[in-house]
Amino acid sequence: MEKDLIIDVNPANITIALLENHKLVELNIESNTGSISVGDVYLGRVKKIMPALNAAFVDIGDEKEAFIHYLDLGLNYKAFDLFAKHLQKEKDMNSFYSNITVDSILEKEGKIEDVLTVGQPIIVQIVKEPISTKGARLTAEISIAGRNIVLLPFADKVNISQKISSKEEKKRLERLVYSILPKNYGAIIRTAAEGKKAAVLDAELRSLISKWEDSFEAIANGKPPKLLFNERSRTTTILRDLLNDSFTNIVVNDKEVYQEILSYISTIMPDQKDIVKYYKGNTPIFDAYDLTKQIKGSFGKVVPIKQGAYIVIEHTEALNVVDVNSGIRAKTAEQEENSFIVYKHMQELMANDRAKHNVLPLTKFGLMQITRQRVRPATEIKVNEKCPMCHGTGEIAPTILADEALERELAYYVKERHITSFILKLNPVLEAYITKGFFNSIKRKWCKKYKCAIKTESVSDFMLMQSQWCNSKGEVLED
Repeated sequence: MEKDLIIDVNPANITIALLENHKLVELNIESNTGSISVGDVYLGRVKKIMPALNAAFVDIGDEKEAFIHYLDLGLNYKAFDLFAKHLQKEKDMNSFYSNITVDSILEKEGKIEDVLTVGQPIIVQIVKEPISTKGARLTAEISIAGRNIVLLPFADKVNISQKISSKEEKKRLERLVYSILPKNYGAIIRTAAEGKKAAVLDAELRSLISKWEDSFEAIANGKPPKLLFNERSRTTTILRDLLNDSFTNIVVNDKEVYQEILSYISTIMPDQKDIVKYYKGNTPIFDAYDLTKQIKGSFGKVVPIKQGAYIVIEHTEALNVVDVNSGIRAKTAEQEENSFIVYKHMQELMANDRAKHNVLPLTKFGLMQITRQRVRPATEIKVNEKCPMCHGTGEIAPTILADEALERELAYYVKERHITSFILKLNPVLEAYITKGFFNSIKRKWCKKYKCAIKTESVSDFMLMQSQWCNSKGEVLED
């Protein structure tokens, strides 16, 4: 199976499309506005304690106050708290970090007012971006993810992905990571680490530790709220989670992002760097890979499916509703068998989804319930286009004044742009109206009044009042 990643970079955002056998299966849009993202780490300031919720609001510099629950402080919060409050620039920061004791564990069922006070600094990480009227959701249990390892500051354990089945490989990885982890660091060994050499894991671990320790000075000197460090760019984050040997191509239309991706791939999978390609074509990259049509067809309210079936999608504040219209295309007449087939197929399709989810069997009313972890606002893609006649208002100018509007445009082109020869494209009805009567037609009066030549062309695809002025070469005139 061919698996391609097509990346479209523009000033507003970066759009990342994952294709399997040339079909769109995932679309991500990363804003270039520097907004809050999952994985970002901040030095925040406690703004308000909410004993009834056993939670607190934290100022991280966003217009909406972020939220942290007592259970999200983490077992090793006391070590983070001591570090944030007492780290000073004149101290040996690395030594200060490694000498902090992490034995004092936070009680699982404590009260937040006994731990946090208004105005105190707190190191937090974004686990859920602001959505609608709600601010970001936070955790004080910091983790820094790499391709093969997730670094855990102020931890002392090494956990291994359950997807690594070989006991021998688990033991090898555990011994290896324990041997290279400095004091007061823990780690999660990811599935991608299976079979990796010690040098690769050591290099990645050093990089993650440097990222954390580079923030020490900002913690010591910074007045909250302050961003300590970002998660990697959304592009490399997706690559980190998706990339494997099955990728065929990674194509990007921006030189800077291309170099960033090439550098990243060269570090984590040097033998795969040739799959990264820079797109130089004149055609928009998504058009070249037949993606624009797929996106508009997939994100509308009504989405067509092969063999005549279609689905209708409605978005609400609390949930999304998908109405499946299969008609007579069911393979069997047995409703229970059809339901079972649909349920199993949905489980298979969702198996590769990286977000936590749960698919429930169909109810007796034919309803399937799917819950899925939501950490970012929904991606909104506008597939409808604004009407060129009413400009989205739903109303058009009076038809009786159509000739006056055209004459004003003609006067502008003749007097201001000094153009004297035109091709005027019109809807057939409007074209007939201004050319009616050979000697007394509106078109003839215009030519005489403005001392110009006008050739009219009838365009059946044009709407009733639609028109287009062109020069004598047929080039469209802009206002």
